[in-house]
Amino acid sequence: MKRLVSVLVSLIFLAVVYSLLDVDAIIGALRRTDPGMLGLSLILLVGLIFVSALRLSILSRTGGLPLGRRKAIQATFAANALNMFLPGKLGDILKASLMAEDDSAQLAKATSLGIWEKISDLAALFLMASVPLALTSPSSLAWLPLGLLGLCGLAALLAPRILQLPFGALRATRPLARDWGAVVRRLRSRPGSLTLCLALTALLWLGHLVQISLMAASLGVSGDASFWAHFMALMPIAIVAGLIPLTFAGVGTRDAAIVMLIGAQAGPKTAAALGVLFWLRYLVPGLIGSPLLPRFLRTAAAHRARFAK
Repeated sequence: MKRLVSVLVSLIFLAVVYSLLDVDAIIGALRRTDPGMLGLSLILLVGLIFVSALRLSILSRTGGLPLGRRKAIQATFAANALNMFLPGKLGDILKASLMAEDDSAQLAKATSLGIWEKISDLAALFLMASVPLALTSPSSLAWLPLGLLGLCGLAALLAPRILQLPFGALRATRPLARDWGAVVRRLRSRPGSLTLCLALTALLWLGHLVQISLMAASLGVSGDASFWAHFMALMPIAIVAGLIPLTFAGVGTRDAAIVMLIGAQAGPKTAAALGVLFWLRYLVPGLIGSPLLPRFLRTAAAHRARFAK
């Protein structure tokens, strides 16, 4: 039922957006896409997934659950396959099943690592979205909740008790509360590795902004350095809009945000076409990781069976 609701909400958003635009013009913009530039952007996207796997490998080793590079890559691509269907990119957390594939006792620790990684991504995105809003529309105060969420995310990454208390309130999540605290304390005790993981997070999102800019360039969007700086400053806001867990993989809310944010600069039809190309950011890594979905489902079922005993 929830899946149907998210699809329905996405369709409503898309219907509103496209009712205000010339659909034929959007299709024309997509047909004029430069395949070479688009291909380059997708190659960069896949490369960024490997960087994300490297971060997971470093994070897991520092957090006390060493993953080989191969398993880190497999878990990361499996998460991208799950993200094609789950709202809010929840696959980034559910990949813990593969991370703890060989030992169900490590599932809470693997989940803690997945949550830490997810929070670091969200904190980076919220902070990157709040800065351009604060600079361009300070009086609207829309930047304030985003900035506060980003700072709260950073605090949660460094202070274990912030999430230990809510995790410990429920019996089912008490093991997670214990392992979350252990993971955060281990990371804090290794400031070099902690700094590296945070730096890789910032590098990853900078890479994603460049990748999105290449997608836009493939549609014919052009401008000087200040144009692209402004473009890259606005894109985190669109990405955050796509993470709202009301729609199917961010479709609809993200499209509307892209048209609202860059429609005046790039043209509404080109902005809407970029919203369509955004789907490839989920589809390409997801298709690469899709052969791992049966293994993920078997592993998740095995974990459930062990805990049911």
